[in-house]
Amino acid sequence: MDPDTHNIPPKVSHGVLFAGKHGDRWIWLYGGTTLWWNNSFPGFEGPTTQIYSLWSFDTVTRRWDQYDVTSESPMRPSNGLAAEAPDLGLAFYFNGQIDSGSSQQTQYLNSQSKLFLEGMVIINTTSQTAVNTSTDAVVGNLPRTRGAAVYIPHIGGNGILVLMGGTYKPSTSLDSQEMASFVSMDNITVFDVGAYLRNDSEQLWYSQNATGDIPEPRAHFCTVMASAADGSSHNIYLKSGQGSSNVIFDDLYILSIPSFTWTKVFNGTSPRFGHTCHKVGDQMLNVGGKEYVDPAQQMPCDWKTAGFGILNMSSLEWGSVFRSEEEFGTYVVPSKVQERIKDPEGTAALIRPVQGWTDNALGRVFRDPESEPHALSSGAIAGIVVGAVVAFALIVSATYYAWKRLHSKTQARPHCVVGQSPDWQAPDRGERKVTGAATE
Repeated sequence: MDPDTHNIPPKVSHGVLFAGKHGDRWIWLYGGTTLWWNNSFPGFEGPTTQIYSLWSFDTVTRRWDQYDVTSESPMRPSNGLAAEAPDLGLAFYFNGQIDSGSSQQTQYLNSQSKLFLEGMVIINTTSQTAVNTSTDAVVGNLPRTRGAAVYIPHIGGNGILVLMGGTYKPSTSLDSQEMASFVSMDNITVFDVGAYLRNDSEQLWYSQNATGDIPEPRAHFCTVMASAADGSSHNIYLKSGQGSSNVIFDDLYILSIPSFTWTKVFNGTSPRFGHTCHKVGDQMLNVGGKEYVDPAQQMPCDWKTAGFGILNMSSLEWGSVFRSEEEFGTYVVPSKVQERIKDPEGTAALIRPVQGWTDNALGRVFRDPESEPHALSSGAIAGIVVGAVVAFALIVSATYYAWKRLHSKTQARPHCVVGQSPDWQAPDRGERKVTGAATE
């Protein structure tokens, strides 16, 4: 409960928890929606006011605080694509939706009506402020939900967001019968955090085509990221999810950056969606999720089967034993991925997409020399200088020769003075006599 207002945080689903900046003691709750499925349960609470969509929990004092960010985030969104940059104290919430459980003001909506939201809300957890930046450059009026966003630090100076998957539909549609479409998994969106911090609104968003084992389009999957020790690749692990026609997957893909190459590394028999993934050391923890889409199937709890899975991110082996910090291993890029992302010489990881950058400006964010305007080599520069000197000498010689010829002809040409007799004798000044006919 907030001790000043006596408000308690809303009981929501499909919101997001942010850890906040490195070293601080607060956990942040943003967005979410109230589910009506259990409205007959004792203690059920409906949607609350949308004024306070951002809350913090102090892990020391155990106190909740609320923040009004409605000037930039007027609605309490849910199902958006979320990530955070803990080194910068920034949290990101891309698009999302509002529905009948979003707030007291939206309870009138049909239970199947969903309004997709444009923009990305960027929350500064240090100052408790928010900014809503446009996403038109990459989604137009077709915002997305139920996909994933991953933060990769240091690239471009201050890191990037990589966004993928999910569903989309027009932001103006409240038609409960209009089904959302799936985003293709070969369409990867990149947000340059450094450009945002520089207030460079023209270089924020990029789209890049991916290659390799492209996953089937899906939503409600989970992701984590691990970087190679030398920083040569950044590998995003994508687990399971829900596809079209309510197909549920049990598989694992890895998207390697900067080659933007997908590699399928696992296919199982325990499909699920709506689960969460968490990186702890060199382990990926796979928590919860559902096996069925239809609530009538009762969505059974499976705590003893696949409710909690642990993946060794280097060996790609699943297990049930969690290793503590003292037992962490060093992350190594899986051998199957290493083989896929080798350069043509087979000696290093690819530093650019196989089919090139969709936008060369994105290559410059990754500091790819091939995306820069080609600089001249020192040999080429020396050749140009020598050629210029020779050309200049030839021009000077030709000019001097032409001048000599013109001067010689001028000295030899006969001339007379109008009005003087041809026999006129010029004063002796060392000049020779000129004879000829006068002109009338």
